Formats: sequence, C-alpha cells, structure tokens
Amino acid sequence: EVQWGRGSELLRLYWDVYLRWTEQLARRRGIPGVLAVALAKHREPLTRYEAIAEYLGERCQVAVARVDGEPAASVIALLDGVHGHYWRASSDQALVHRRYANHLLLAHTLERAAASGCHYVHLGESGGKASLIQFKEHFGGRPVSYEELRFGPLAMTGAMRAREKLTHAAESLAVRGAATLTRARAR
Repeated sequence: EVQWGRGSELLRLYWDVYLRWTEQLARRRGIPGVLAVALAKHREPLTRYEAIAEYLGERCQVAVARVDGEPAASVIALLDGVHGHYWRASSDQALVHRRYANHLLLAHTLERAAASGCHYVHLGESGGKASLIQFKEHFGGRPVSYEELRFGPLAMTGAMRAREKLTHAAESLAVRGAATLTRARAR
C-alpha cells in the first residue's frame, strides 16, 4: 500500500523511517545507533524538511509504502513544471527485505511526475555506489555528470569548503572512535 500526500501531511512518517534507516545502517557499520541518529538529526533536522514542505506546498510530495500496515519505505519528491526530483528516500530494511517497497515507491514517483507534467526526473546522486546506480538504471536512469556551483566571495567559499572538510574529518574520527569503544566493550 502506498500513501501520497503533501509534504506537510506525511513528513513525520518519512522522518521516522529515515531515522530507522539511519540506525540500521550504523549498526551494519559497527557504529552506535544512538550516535548515528543524533548526528542525522543534527545534519538534517525535521524542521528543515517542514520548512521546505511549507514553502513548496503542493510541489513537495511525500509517499509512504507500508508493509503489513507499518511504514516501511518513504520518499520525498519535488515536482515543479517539467522537472521532478526524487529528493530523499529511505527504508526500514527489516520490513522491506524482499518486498521491493523501494522499487514500488520509485515507480509511483515516476508515474506521479509524468502525470503532473514532468519531462525529466533527477534521481539524486549515487555517490558511486554500484547497487544504487543499478537500482536507478533499472528504472531508466542514466548517469549525468555536472559541476557543483558555489556562490559568494572566494575567501568565503574557500573557508566554507575547508570547514566542511574539517567537520567531516572530525565526525569520521568521532564515529570510528565510538565504534572502537563499542567493540572493546563487547569483548
């Protein structure tokens, strides 16, 4: 079963699935789930999604796929004119295992985009992950390279880039340290 609605109506369900996905991914990587969820809430707070949904109105659509009545997978699609964006997607791996809820949501997203007049749908960055690339190609997606643009004074954009690298390095160290502590405690 797939439920569609404006972003403001279903965001809480999307958010819950996203946090479960974050915790499951962390556990597979040997990272404490509590730490990963706290970091996810900091990096992508629910208020950010709520503000975007409020600003975009009908152009921000959320779909939730249920398995046995439980929200199992979700997607946020941004649809505007001839352009669509499969912006965010997450799933509870414990619920969707061999159920193809993610496939169902992407198929519904593409149908909805076409029905609303979209000629193009950006399926999001794949980060070089083969399984994600294959998933998108299954639906006709194809790789497209493009440049990222940053606007602002050169010194400011350079400083922002340096800050992002330092923040990422510090977060990686913290996560690795926490994972090491967790493994040490488990012994």
